[in-house]
Amino acid sequence: MPQVNSVVAIHDTHIQAEQAVRNLQKSGFDMKKLSTVGFDIRASLQ
Repeated sequence: MPQVNSVVAIHDTHIQAEQAVRNLQKSGFDMKKLSTVGFDIRASLQ
């Protein structure tokens, strides 16, 4: 059975989540292996 690694991060704001994704991209993380989930984006943009 192949080994699967997972990491979960929770951010308080949409801006913090975007910065985390940018940091992963800059460090060479394969963006095809990244998933994001969000809720109530309108509240986090205020």
